Amino acid sequence: MWSRADDLSSGAEIRRLLSTMVDAGGLDGSLARAWVITRCVDYWLWGVERGLTVDPVRCSRVLAALLPDRSSPVS
Repeated sequence: MWSRADDLSSGAEIRRLLSTMVDAGGLDGSLARAWVITRCVDYWLWGVERGLTVDPVRCSRVLAALLPDRSSPVS
């Protein structure tokens, strides 16, 4: 998800990509969403710890799109 985040201009597009992946893979949508959230948080923390600057922003965008009641990126 985070490798495609730069190509997507809105949270709706990020959610649509996840939905497309879920449908194509025949996955459980709730489990797939939970896994993406878990991996984004893990990767975000890893990136921040190593001084990365681009990847944490991508993860923040994905999380903002997938977490409930979030209208702006996670700070």
